[in-house]
Amino acid sequence: MAEGPFQGGFCGWGLYSPEIAENLRYMREVLFPPLREMLAKEGGIAIKPILAESMQMGDENHTRQTAADLLFDKQVLPRLFEMDLPKEQIMRTVKYIVETPRFFHCYGQGASRAAAIAADGTEYSTMVTALAGNGVEFGIKIASLPGQWFTAPAPMMKGRYTSTQYTEKDQLPWLGDSCVVETAGLGGFAAAASPIVCSLRGMSLQDCIGQTREMERISIAKNPNYPIPNLDFDPLPVGIDIRLVLKTGVCPAIHGGMFNHEGGLIGAGMARVPMECFQKAMKAFAAKYRN
Repeated sequence: MAEGPFQGGFCGWGLYSPEIAENLRYMREVLFPPLREMLAKEGGIAIKPILAESMQMGDENHTRQTAADLLFDKQVLPRLFEMDLPKEQIMRTVKYIVETPRFFHCYGQGASRAAAIAADGTEYSTMVTALAGNGVEFGIKIASLPGQWFTAPAPMMKGRYTSTQYTEKDQLPWLGDSCVVETAGLGGFAAAASPIVCSLRGMSLQDCIGQTREMERISIAKNPNYPIPNLDFDPLPVGIDIRLVLKTGVCPAIHGGMFNHEGGLIGAGMARVPMECFQKAMKAFAAKYRN
């Protein structure tokens, strides 16, 4: 659940230590029971409205969740205070939520994956339902071939480092599954919504708009739930189609963090999903449906 207020010191970014393990136990046993109880009592909270409004406030909901965090807090915190629990217990949970940058990120990932899973098993579909990398390989899944990964060497991120001491030699290839949000039309597909994120790579507003327009070329549809001001309220593209990737030669843009070989976050930027993943997926699709 998020990286914690320590931004990787106690939870995340490829690090592990006894202190991190202890913090994870503390989160599970002390911090999050009130949140779990509140969510169960309320029957959950609506994620889509938070995503929609936050992307009209400068988030692309992969690298940046500043607005989404505030909208989430607005929904959740009053309900936490209404719980019949000791005030001290509630305050510990509240403090952790508000002090954790990008706390909403995990909810956006979960919602994106849930939407993608709904497409699994759709016959003849060439839509991408999963994206992930482990620092060595990068893989995709498609709806008509659920359970099968199509992999290639993990790509390197291009972006801005947190310090001039870092170079590409310090950096791991793509690591993590947060790019599942791109399958839902967020992150790299929503670049036009968040010029501040794209400025990490020296991009202009027009460059950001151009990146989203480029993603339209490989997408099945546009999502009417996510109209974007910088697109003159045109909706974001959604649904990566492996056929369109192969036809256009345009690989999906994925936003994310850049990680050190020794662990820890050292920057943020963008990568492209390797074309080889789509070539392998198309061959498997053709083999299944050839007859």
